Amino acid sequence: MRDRRRLIVAALVVFAATVGPALTAAAAGLPYNDPNANGPLALCDQSAKPIDHGSISTSAAWTAVSAAPAPAGYGVAGGTATLFAYQPRQGVLPSEWSGDALSASSRYTDPAHPAAKVTSADPPLREFVNAYPPRWAGLVELRLFLGAPDQPPLTRKYAAADIQVSGDTWRLVRGGSDCSGVQATSIEELLPSQDPTKTVAQAAAASAGGSGPGSNGGPGSGAAVADPVPDKAATGSVTVERASTSTGVSRWLRAAIPAAALAFGIALLARRRLNNRAPSQATT
Repeated sequence: MRDRRRLIVAALVVFAATVGPALTAAAAGLPYNDPNANGPLALCDQSAKPIDHGSISTSAAWTAVSAAPAPAGYGVAGGTATLFAYQPRQGVLPSEWSGDALSASSRYTDPAHPAAKVTSADPPLREFVNAYPPRWAGLVELRLFLGAPDQPPLTRKYAAADIQVSGDTWRLVRGGSDCSGVQATSIEELLPSQDPTKTVAQAAAASAGGSGPGSNGGPGSGAAVADPVPDKAATGSVTVERASTSTGVSRWLRAAIPAAALAFGIALLARRRLNNRAPSQATT
């Protein structure tokens, strides 16, 4: 009798693990189910209130909060969370969808609720939509990837939310709603910009006409723009501190252009020497 009960309990556990997520997706009106999503992802405003819609053209400060705790080895000092967006494609496994980062890495305070903060220095959702048009019912999946010292990026299991884009707006189709007591700090709020009196986030907010990292203004011309990257590259860049603004890029270009010119000059000189030697070798 006991063995029979154990078999029944085991069957129910397997059923809940395999069929449960699919039923949840169907209830939310989603045409797909991501088996790697291990918990809902809440989208929260600056007042720690859940938000379920917005504009794709602005990068107002908000936070993505996981309902799933950080696994062993990741909820430690120095642990990070990064928000990514992925393009659902019909007939393609979720692990093969294309995606890109929506935020830089963030440090969070509660290992039970890892969180990533989006600042004015991050590109608006429109940049992702332009690079990866949401062709499957206008849907975009948001994923929270974790990182930690001495650990590989955690990209096989993640908290997720699904939004639907229509025109210039988005709405939450499936996600969490618990925003209480969660704090996250983006690396963009810590790194200095070209102006030593401002962080990267503050410089971006000022360029957009805001007043700091808490501004609701859009990214403006000084915001970083994400380059389209393939799925494999996106999943491998969780711990990359993507905090570049136009000021950082211009500083990099000032250093790179002279080096490139020098390399070109050396290559041209070597080619001329080879051309000059060729006739003399032919005559001998």
